Amino acid sequence: MDFQDIKGQEHCKRAIEVACVGDHGIIFIGPHRSGKSALIKRIPTINSVPIFTAEILPCPCGNFTDPKKECLCKPRQIQEHLTSISPRILKRADMQVEVPKINLSINDKRRGETSAVIRERIEKTRRNFKPYKLDKEANELLKLAILELGISPLSYDKIIYVAVTIAQMDDKRVIEAHHISEAISYRSLDRNLWG
Repeated sequence: MDFQDIKGQEHCKRAIEVACVGDHGIIFIGPHRSGKSALIKRIPTINSVPIFTAEILPCPCGNFTDPKKECLCKPRQIQEHLTSISPRILKRADMQVEVPKINLSINDKRRGETSAVIRERIEKTRRNFKPYKLDKEANELLKLAILELGISPLSYDKIIYVAVTIAQMDDKRVIEAHHISEAISYRSLDRNLWG
């Protein structure tokens, strides 16, 4: 198995790289056959240190967000399904990433980066320094996110924790607004995308 076999899902691959660099637990949320398991199975090919992973369906029937299958779940059922996720799982996962079901042609020959290339980049980045403060714009964006999303203190800490890793990957000594923005994008359950 190799990451170059996964077509598309670039956002998910980036999230996995961030998770591996910072040892962040990660939850994948998506409909049946969206590629959650395929992504998880390939993590050991780029990471020598095991990270916590979990996968969940976005609704009881598993078809919500699937462009080709109808979801018969009511909004209340979807919310109940998502709020029933074990607090233990949510606590262990710094990142919650949507895995959309995408349509790719069987003749699509595009190949992404190999696991070896990604692994080398992860190992190199782990040796870098850690950023130690937020710039003014990053701090303002984080305050705005707290007001708009109503995130919990735990989610706040996790956003900062992931943003530190992203800044480290950018070889930055200061956490910038786009690092916070990307970290927020990995908090799908906080952003109420379902229901």
